[in-house]
Amino acid sequence: MKVTFAVLFAAIFASIGMANAADGCGPGCHVARNGGCVVDGWDRGARVRNECPVGAHPRPPCYRWFVWSRRDGACIISPN
Repeated sequence: MKVTFAVLFAAIFASIGMANAADGCGPGCHVARNGGCVVDGWDRGARVRNECPVGAHPRPPCYRWFVWSRRDGACIISPN
C-alpha cells in the first residue's frame, strides 16, 4: 500500500511539472484573447513594446495596404 501510494504521488508530482506561463509564446509573453502572443502587461496598458519573446526585435510582415509603424510598433493602414 505504501509503495502504491508513493508511486501514485510521484506520478502526480511529475505530471504537474513546472508552470508554463508563456503558453508557448516564449518567456515574458502570453496568449491574448485574440490568440496572438503579447508581452506580459501589454494588453493592460503597460508602456512596453509588444515583441515576443521578450528581447527579440522581429518585424512582422505587413500585408497589402499596411505599413510598419515604429512609433506604434505595429502594422497600420498605409496613409497612401
